[in-house]
Amino acid sequence: MIGLTLKYPTLAGDGKGPEQALIDSWGGLDAALSLLYRMNVRSIEISFIFSKMPDPVTKEILSRLYGAGMRVSIHGVLEDMTGEAYLERFDSLFRIIFDHQDDLSITLHGLTDLPATKRITGDWSRALLNTWPGITLAVESQRVRDESFPGEKEHFRINNIPATLPKSPNIGICWDMGHYAYNVVRSGLPIETVPSHEALSLVRHTHIHCLKDMDTHHPIVPCPISAYIAALKEAGYKGIYNIEVKADKYISYMDVRTGMEDSINTLREILGE
Repeated sequence: MIGLTLKYPTLAGDGKGPEQALIDSWGGLDAALSLLYRMNVRSIEISFIFSKMPDPVTKEILSRLYGAGMRVSIHGVLEDMTGEAYLERFDSLFRIIFDHQDDLSITLHGLTDLPATKRITGDWSRALLNTWPGITLAVESQRVRDESFPGEKEHFRINNIPATLPKSPNIGICWDMGHYAYNVVRSGLPIETVPSHEALSLVRHTHIHCLKDMDTHHPIVPCPISAYIAALKEAGYKGIYNIEVKADKYISYMDVRTGMEDSINTLREILGE
């Protein structure tokens, strides 16, 4: 299944900038969702949902997406709250979601504080497993640049994430392919190099985008995405192939609509859809 990330404000009708220009180029949000559905996009990842988001707005977003025939995934954030508090905060949203779909992937950024990441993900995964076993938490692989970016840690690399995860069936990895490609190239390896078998076996969600001059979130091209998806399929991945191309990254050199539609069509060709 192909998915596409859209920002919360865009979905709430408060969008601006290049992503809103993209939506406008499709004739507005409802027309955009209809077109995406015809292009075989069947899931929208809402980016971001965290505890301060107003429930009425989020519920309206969900209603609009389900009305368009989409399913949803969530790009969330790790927040310093207990699993019980997390469940209480989002229970009403989870109830709406599971009235429409059987499972839900929630992608979470790991924290630079590794012990805090382990504590919070462990607590949340235990609480969710008992109440909403259809939810999977997916800790996102991230870039590791250099000393000028002290917030980026070695435990963000996909091959290092398995050692940070609690042993639970409802937690795994979001393989951010653009971030991963950045790390691979910076390490001097061929860009088609794939993650370890252990990491691949734990992938539960994806963010798919490509590099341009070592900048991430640009339109999808076959290399290296074909190699990455082949490795995922061989590892038995059954989740969403989620596009996280950002219009603000390519609008300066490509038509905003063409860049996204080309990415969707390229991914469809790679997947054989």
